[in-house]
Amino acid sequence: MPCSYEIDSARGLVLVRLAGKFTYADVSALSETLKNDPRFDPSFSELVDVTESESAGMPVDRLRELAQHSIYSPQSRRAVLVKRELNFGLARVYGAYLEINGAAGVNVFRDRDEAMRWLGLA
Repeated sequence: MPCSYEIDSARGLVLVRLAGKFTYADVSALSETLKNDPRFDPSFSELVDVTESESAGMPVDRLRELAQHSIYSPQSRRAVLVKRELNFGLARVYGAYLEINGAAGVNVFRDRDEAMRWLGLA
């Protein structure tokens, strides 16, 4: 499965893993499942780990749609952990779309510890 998640309620964190080649449909389905999970709280922080992804199989216009339908509160902190340059760029575009829609945005990291510190969860 290219998309999975874990909820750490005690830390107020959702850890999302996107592996292989994932698509808009994969991420949309994951978002819907997460939204309906009784443990999910929209105020939680999110760490999206795409370090095991070859590349995102998602056009930029789909990133805009995901940002417009975000299930997180505007104040939620979101970090994306990447290895590849393409995923770095796509995560930055997604963050810009979130900001346009009133969210705090996304910071992109290559180091997990740094991402966790930024989320306030080191």
